[in-house]
Amino acid sequence: MTKRLYTKTALFLLLLTIIVFSRLSSVFAAEWRRVNVLVAYDEEWESTAFWSYGYDAKTLAHIIISCTSDIFYTTFGIDFCPICYTFWDSYDYPASKDVMMDEAIAETDFTTGMRIGYYEIDVLIAFTNQEIPYPGGYCYGYSDSELGVVLVRHSYPNGVGQATDNVLQHELSHLYGAPEEGIAGLDCVMNAFPYDLPFPWGSVPTALTTTNWCEGCLATIGANVDNWGRLGSGGGSGGIHMCPYSGDEYK
Repeated sequence: MTKRLYTKTALFLLLLTIIVFSRLSSVFAAEWRRVNVLVAYDEEWESTAFWSYGYDAKTLAHIIISCTSDIFYTTFGIDFCPICYTFWDSYDYPASKDVMMDEAIAETDFTTGMRIGYYEIDVLIAFTNQEIPYPGGYCYGYSDSELGVVLVRHSYPNGVGQATDNVLQHELSHLYGAPEEGIAGLDCVMNAFPYDLPFPWGSVPTALTTTNWCEGCLATIGANVDNWGRLGSGGGSGGIHMCPYSGDEYK
């Protein structure tokens, strides 16, 4: 497994380093796709960002998205670019995951293809630290591949450490047709099969312990890279590409 355990401080120093140096040192493909993202965060995410990490909500969200986007970009040439950030006031104890997603959509007025300034928005990523209801319990994230919406709950399981980026990677992969896997021992971020941690931590879904995709998921996502976004400009052989992120607030 590729997931390692970090303290909160060491983790985010590492993540910031990855963001900077991967942009500067990688040899990028001549053709890549930019997916413009509207990012929303709720009051629970704001509280977690401040009290657990000492960040504002936008900064924490941007770090998670940037690290996940780097993995998609180096693997598939897909770059998730945060265009704007906004707040959504999530219901306490929503009735279902769909109710929670519908609320995020309603409060942000999101539809895929909407415009914010000069940019056409493709995908909504909504961050929370509230439980996302799921039949029989709760889930770490939820996505709708038709609407282009992803819900992600802050996740830091005992014995694993920061795994919110894994959740985001898993849910974004669903937008490209990657299926939910359930296979013992499969090293894949789509694998929900329990992975046993050392005593006394119990088990977590395998997806929270790895950033790898299995061969089947690699092939599926690779075949569907055109699902979202548009061809990027700049970059190329040995070049540097950057998102048009301004940090602007939306609404």
